[in-house]
Amino acid sequence: MLSAIALVVSYFSGPMLNFGDFSRYGRSFDAVKRGNFLGLPINFLFFSLLTVITASATVPVFGELITDPIHTVQRIDTPFAILLGGLTFVIATVGINIVANFISPAFDFSNVSPQRISWRTGGMIAAVGSVLLTPWNWYGNPDAIHYTLGLLGGTDRAAVRHPDRGLLRVRAAAGLGGRDVHDGPGRALLVQQGLQPQRGLGHGGGGRAGHRLGAGAQVDHGRRAGLAGRLQLVHRLRDRVRGDGAAGAARTPDHAGMTHIRVINPNTALEMTESIGRCARAVVSSSTEVTAVSPAMGPESIESHYDEALAVPGLLAEIAAGERAGVDAYVIACFGDPGLDAARELAAGPVLGIAEAAMHAATMVGRTFSVVTTLARTTGRAWELAHRYGFAAACRGVHACEIPVLDLEKPPARAAVTELCASVAERDGSDVIVLGCAGMADFCAEVTRATGVPVIDGVAAATRFAESLVALGLRTSTRGEYARPLPKRYTGLLRDFTI
Repeated sequence: MLSAIALVVSYFSGPMLNFGDFSRYGRSFDAVKRGNFLGLPINFLFFSLLTVITASATVPVFGELITDPIHTVQRIDTPFAILLGGLTFVIATVGINIVANFISPAFDFSNVSPQRISWRTGGMIAAVGSVLLTPWNWYGNPDAIHYTLGLLGGTDRAAVRHPDRGLLRVRAAAGLGGRDVHDGPGRALLVQQGLQPQRGLGHGGGGRAGHRLGAGAQVDHGRRAGLAGRLQLVHRLRDRVRGDGAAGAARTPDHAGMTHIRVINPNTALEMTESIGRCARAVVSSSTEVTAVSPAMGPESIESHYDEALAVPGLLAEIAAGERAGVDAYVIACFGDPGLDAARELAAGPVLGIAEAAMHAATMVGRTFSVVTTLARTTGRAWELAHRYGFAAACRGVHACEIPVLDLEKPPARAAVTELCASVAERDGSDVIVLGCAGMADFCAEVTRATGVPVIDGVAAATRFAESLVALGLRTSTRGEYARPLPKRYTGLLRDFTI
């Protein structure tokens, strides 16, 4: 019995340890639960029954019990069955090794220095290292395998926990006291990028919220405490980061000459975030690293004032996390520029909204521009921002394609947006077209060919502007409206955000 238990535990230890490496990519907490249900009890039960039935069938067929599937295939004299069995063994071996022995070390190596080692590079290091260990020499030595796996397991756990030690030292130095409570089973899903989870800093702050909270969902106290703890720590330590508060003073990056820009998609649509990240990385220099992230809470798309308001807390949590990581500048990748002023109060470096950046860029290459956005109900917000930023006179019109944000990923959307942009350029007589949604970030080239006028993607413009501001040594002023918020007490659901 003990041997059977040990065998099951050892088999599942690798996949269980790597749970976070996969769950961070779930579109919702419900999706993760469904995946776990199908992949663990259902999948395990199916293959267990298949194994028992196959092994039992060898007795009447071959006259003896054969438990090794390779030996079973060898006893079959049909070439097709042998080829099929061999292919199955290869796929199964590759699959389990990717899950248990590749994904986790790839993230671990990347987390040693996220600014220098990407997930792909970490994977190459893990792959080359696995060959250098010459596992074929250890295959027949169970003791060597046992002690090596035990050591690697301990190292992996230590690597996951390591980032917290620095935070605890900072917390102690700030006089905040306490430490994280890491409640494994109830912990919130990992933040979506190649980094370790952002943990709450309040005592008892191991969040129990899902990866995404729908509109109107109740936010768990532990999750609120975690988010508030992050904001609170940044507020208390920000003066150290900003120095004496003089506007325009240069900020020294923490990563040896690299500029780190965090592009935040305020909604929780991961495919959209990945597309946004690709477009942002395409315009920066080789000395700039771009990290595209989505909040761990908020709406799946932002198409109303209600959505925008509920997206801001998660957005500010990502700003706070970026401050701890030494990020130099931020881009808010939503054309409504949600939470822009609040983010500027929180961040030391520049924070740019894509609407503001796109309108600035448009008036640099033309006298007039038109905006093409998603739904008609969002056009009022675009006009409001044009007035606020001083570009209302240059804006010839704001037009909606009536395609929801999440549908922009579908092939017909690209053609519809391109056709509308061409029509708008002709109808308005505008010099420039501005794409009014971060989900249109990769439409630029196609729309430019169709319209014959410059087309501005706010994600690319804001990212490049942010890089330039950092290079100029400029940062957000701490004087006036963008000074740190005054200390005061918050009540109700916001009581844990008290500064």
